[in-house]
Amino acid sequence: MSLLKEILYGLAGGAFGAFPLSFSGLASLAGHFTGIETQTDGLAALCVIGGTALAFLLRYFRKISASLAGTFRMLISMVWKGFSYEKEATANQRDAVMTLLSVLPTALVFPIGSKLTVIMTDGDVIVEGICFLLCGAVLTAACRNPVTDRADGQMRADHALIIGTVCALSVLPGISAVAVGMSVAVLLGYEPSFAFRRSLLPSLTAELFSVLSGPLDAAAGTDITVIAVSTAAAAAAGLAAVWLSGILIKKEKMTIFAYISLAVGLVAVIAGTVETASGMTWAELIDALKG
Repeated sequence: MSLLKEILYGLAGGAFGAFPLSFSGLASLAGHFTGIETQTDGLAALCVIGGTALAFLLRYFRKISASLAGTFRMLISMVWKGFSYEKEATANQRDAVMTLLSVLPTALVFPIGSKLTVIMTDGDVIVEGICFLLCGAVLTAACRNPVTDRADGQMRADHALIIGTVCALSVLPGISAVAVGMSVAVLLGYEPSFAFRRSLLPSLTAELFSVLSGPLDAAAGTDITVIAVSTAAAAAAGLAAVWLSGILIKKEKMTIFAYISLAVGLVAVIAGTVETASGMTWAELIDALKG
């Protein structure tokens, strides 16, 4: 891994880890139209995931530590005193349990992730375009949904599983786990800021399982300095992105990302359709027009 490349990759990956836009989809489109290799090795992706996770931990440290402490007390109570989850669980304890439930479905990515991505993309940007359009449509619907106050300690088990399942769809380039997870949570009746927080962990685990389903080619002989710098860059960008997303949610401006996703999807579908109809790539079409 070259240092400059991994810094840039860490900054981009960390930012889009908290923005409701698909980083893998944008990278796939950029590579297709520019001819520049945008895919990176598995170890670099793990650095970004680790850095983004660190950013989430720093931003929501109080909530996360309270949930962990509550979970520990709950486990002790179950062992020594007897414990009724339905009657005695606090909001923090319920949130911790529901968060773990939302993570479980993302494990579906592990056995099918790499195979599904290869089958669905196959070098055709129409697939990415459709995914961006679907993602933008769901996010638009969520932004138009009346805001409710259902939040901490009120999530249902079936809703947690649904959120985790839709986050697993991020294995497809163009589908953002944060976007679909947050949008589905809002459509299920949860407050937007809470829905955003609840989509972050399953989005990370879905990405993690996707990376682990493929080879970690650069694991041997990689400079530890490059790994540390890439992780730090992802953490810094992720922390800034979480902060900015929080502001946009409070100001009800997340439609910005919905419109971007719809616009990118529309352009990709049109471009892919033209390529399919002509039997030539855009680079070849441009050369033909010049000639």
